[in-house]
This record gives sequence, structure tokens and C-alpha cells, in this order.
Amino acid sequence: VALEYLLMSLRMAEGADLARLAALGGLAPSSRALERLIEQGLLHQPDASRIAATRQGRLVLETILAELAAALAPAPSAVH
Repeated sequence: VALEYLLMSLRMAEGADLARLAALGGLAPSSRALERLIEQGLLHQPDASRIAATRQGRLVLETILAELAAALAPAPSAVH
């Protein structure tokens, strides 16, 4: 469910809510992966809880999704 949410939400301008991703699957992408994709100009982070694909990122969305999926780990709030 979490990967489907990422797939669908990154296709939209408002992007993905990281808290919702954590609630759906208990997962969060690593900050390192997010930083790398932001530095490459493929993602932007309008606020601390949301990521969105840039215009360039939407052209390579499958690559972004593969990177984010590989970088998913238990969300801090999901760790007991």
C-alpha cells in the first residue's frame, strides 16, 4: 500500500505526505536518498512533511520510485 501511495502521489503536483506514507506502511525513505534526489533536482520538499517531483523528476519518475523504494526503512514513529 505504501509503494502504491508513493507511485500515485508523486504523479500529482502536491506530492507525497511523508506522515501518511508512514501511517500506511510504517515506512519512510532515508534522508540520504531524499537529499540526493533533491540535489539532483528531481524532487523538492515544500515543507518538512511533504516531497514532490519536480518537472525534471516527473520525466524519470520510475527511476525516482525505484530509488525511494530501495531506500525505505521503518519510519521513526513506527519503531517501538
